[in-house]
Amino acid sequence: MAAGAVSKRQQARNERELNELLRLPDNAVCADCGARNPGWASWSLGVFLCMRCASIHRKLGTHISKVKSLTMDTWNSDQVENMKRTGNAAANKIYNPKNKRPDIPLDVDQVDSAMERFIRKKYQEKSLADGRPEPPRRSSVSRVAVPSRSPEGSPPPPVPSKKGRFFGFGLRASSSAYPESKHDKKKKLPPEPRVDSAWTIDSDSLGRDSRMDDAHARMSDAELQRKLKQLADMGFTETGRNTSVLRRLNGDVERAVEALVQLGPGPGQSSSSNRLASTTPGISFTTQPAAVATQPIERYAIPPTTNNPFDEPSTTAHGLFDEPSTTAQAVAISAAPPHQPPATGASFGSKNPFDQPAHGQPASDLSQALDGMHSLLRVARRAALQPSSASFLPRSYATVQSDIFKPTKYGGKYTVTLIPGDGIGAEVAEAVKTIFKADNVPVEWEQVDVSGLDSGDKHSEDLFHEAIASLRRNKLGLKGILHTPIERSGHQSFNVALRQELDIYASVTLVKNIPGLETRHKDVDLCIVRENTEGEYSGLEHQSVSGVVESLKIITRAKSERIAKFAFSFALANNRKKVTCIHKANIMKLADGLFRSTVKTVGQEFPTIECNDMIVDNASMQCVSRPQQFDVLVMPNLYGGILTNIAAALVGGPGVVPGCNMGRDVAVFEPGCRHVGLDIQGKDQANPTALLLSGTMLLRHLGLDDHANRISRAVHEVIRTKKSLTKDMGGNATTHEFTRTVLDQMEKDL
Repeated sequence: MAAGAVSKRQQARNERELNELLRLPDNAVCADCGARNPGWASWSLGVFLCMRCASIHRKLGTHISKVKSLTMDTWNSDQVENMKRTGNAAANKIYNPKNKRPDIPLDVDQVDSAMERFIRKKYQEKSLADGRPEPPRRSSVSRVAVPSRSPEGSPPPPVPSKKGRFFGFGLRASSSAYPESKHDKKKKLPPEPRVDSAWTIDSDSLGRDSRMDDAHARMSDAELQRKLKQLADMGFTETGRNTSVLRRLNGDVERAVEALVQLGPGPGQSSSSNRLASTTPGISFTTQPAAVATQPIERYAIPPTTNNPFDEPSTTAHGLFDEPSTTAQAVAISAAPPHQPPATGASFGSKNPFDQPAHGQPASDLSQALDGMHSLLRVARRAALQPSSASFLPRSYATVQSDIFKPTKYGGKYTVTLIPGDGIGAEVAEAVKTIFKADNVPVEWEQVDVSGLDSGDKHSEDLFHEAIASLRRNKLGLKGILHTPIERSGHQSFNVALRQELDIYASVTLVKNIPGLETRHKDVDLCIVRENTEGEYSGLEHQSVSGVVESLKIITRAKSERIAKFAFSFALANNRKKVTCIHKANIMKLADGLFRSTVKTVGQEFPTIECNDMIVDNASMQCVSRPQQFDVLVMPNLYGGILTNIAAALVGGPGVVPGCNMGRDVAVFEPGCRHVGLDIQGKDQANPTALLLSGTMLLRHLGLDDHANRISRAVHEVIRTKKSLTKDMGGNATTHEFTRTVLDQMEKDL
């Protein structure tokens, strides 16, 4: 037997001892989040973990935590002995002596990020053990420090439960990832906040941690008025209801906003007052009856009790909204010039930023090439969050969310996080900064020079966390691509980590021919919507024995439904006719089968949009041979990375394809094709078009249409006339020459 190898008899003995340890009450739950039936363990720390916390422990590095599966990995006697010596109870006395609980947010999509922050404090920073005070959190709404939502001694709210089962080969399916076990099927989750006709909140429905005694309930009048003003500025005008919610939630403005959004509009707010109102010149939102929706839309059945945050709430159970009339009201968005009404009888045109000018419009007039992009993304994002079908007007989020997600202006300027990236990132970012400065764009850059090339050293990790904090603070970012080394083991991509940390779940890449840029295929006009936070990018890889590696692919119904609603809402807002689901369900019948069926189910809520599906290998071939057949494509993470690069090659390469990543409260704009360009770094050959057009999308997101029109019109005119093209577009111009030509064109347009 090879040195270090474990015999089958010894392995069986080790497994029995581990099973005996799991029967102990303290070890029967995850040491960090309390999930039942832990299927993983950190043998170096001596704690048992659920799958979610195990994946976070892997991010800490093997110098802190060495993670193994209880069923799939081989255990030696020393590792088992360490588990017997320590265990969850002893480890928590060392790393968490005060038994502090993780600050679990109400939003289920932010649970993973909250757990990672808690675990890093516990084991990496050890701030829970040495008694150092934790820094105050900054609220994403009120920008004031708020206390922890979960007081000491109370268990955190459970994440959505999922029935666990065992596969034939002994691997736990999902019970280790969720706190509810098969023995707790009858256990009910805490009820949703209930509301009566007078809009008063039942204190029992708010949960134990939300109740207060008389001492805490007494909030100073000045503080109460200040918080009521904050809520009023966000669109909540019912003072009595706002006061009741604030007092029930200990004055926590952030949680009050979430509770008020769930409650819906008050009696003084009619549904007509919550229509989408554009804050951008040139964009008007109107309502018109949908031609095909003369009958009530048949929706898929929703169970009365559901843990999915995107399922439609029961109107009879909660009494939140009245159902609209049988004639569906669809959102129609017209892109009229500023201060001009839409032309009578104008066709419903596409809002793709690369649409060519209308008939009769000069080819150089591309002032509306990207018109309405920020509003359309907000519509798609709202509908992905709004439980109701996007065939109807969003009701409660229409007036609230536009204020919540709007970045704050300081000194007349917006602060935007700038991450230049690796490779050619610094060169193209400098071009964007030069052009924005020349046009007096009211943007102040907060630059963070994160690099994936220097990964592994502490300084690089600190910069990454600084970038995360900056994006949370500013809610908006412009980013280049960070390099991910292949040869370095144990290193997670900074690009992936950033999206997972901030829950930037939707990647949107717009692929369209640019006039003047010769390509093999004409009339290419498609949009790729990619799920950003799970799939094969979950980072759950391990080597059981030498030469055998297992990599786990995570697909969940909640996140599949979220990205599907985003894709269909985006298609509806842009007058696109078809959404294609890309999958490999013929082989991965459970994972991709779940994604495919979820997209199909969501598609039933959008009767005006055709929904079909295609296997990923066939889609790759069809994209090369006949890309004109595609309109909107929605797919899991890995397939999106492949098809995005294929599609970019059809229209001129990675240098001309813009994109963005949309989250619940953070938006990051970056080139749609994630190409670092290390081969041309420092040669002044980079094409800044992709980052420039991504920057104009950012400006429209802020409502700065005049600046965006001027910049995008100049870029398109330079490419159309072929005045100064970089090498990837068939010219010989340098990056500086291309930038100078764009500036000259902008001066001509003044």
